[in-house]
Amino acid sequence: MRILVFEDTYDILEMLSNFEIKSENFEIKQYWDTKNSTHRIKEFNPEILLLDYYIEPSTGLQVLQELNLAVENNQLKRPIKIIGNIPYNITSSIIFWLIEQLDFWQEAYVMMQKEVAERLVADVGTKAYGRITVV
Repeated sequence: MRILVFEDTYDILEMLSNFEIKSENFEIKQYWDTKNSTHRIKEFNPEILLLDYYIEPSTGLQVLQELNLAVENNQLKRPIKIIGNIPYNITSSIIFWLIEQLDFWQEAYVMMQKEVAERLVADVGTKAYGRITVV
């Protein structure tokens, strides 16, 4: 499985090694910035794409938007899975954006703060229930 990572804080390969996770079934490539991200995605042709939101020069969300355009224009193949750690202050906007783009992804995995996750599954009439619960 080919995994492409745009992450500027953590060394993913080092993390896998430190946790003794066997990675021989994976081909992992990490970039520490998002320069030429569409070209890099096309060149590596990943099955899984990991994106950091706060990365320069383009955020993870901007990379996804560029990826959508490239897929629409038949410039590259769509990744199978999207995986992300979503910042608290923009979680709902990213979730809504992913829902709007459902035709573009087979699977999307996101990590978020506990409070946001609780709002997603809140019962009607509870304090946590709101707009994001209904979605």
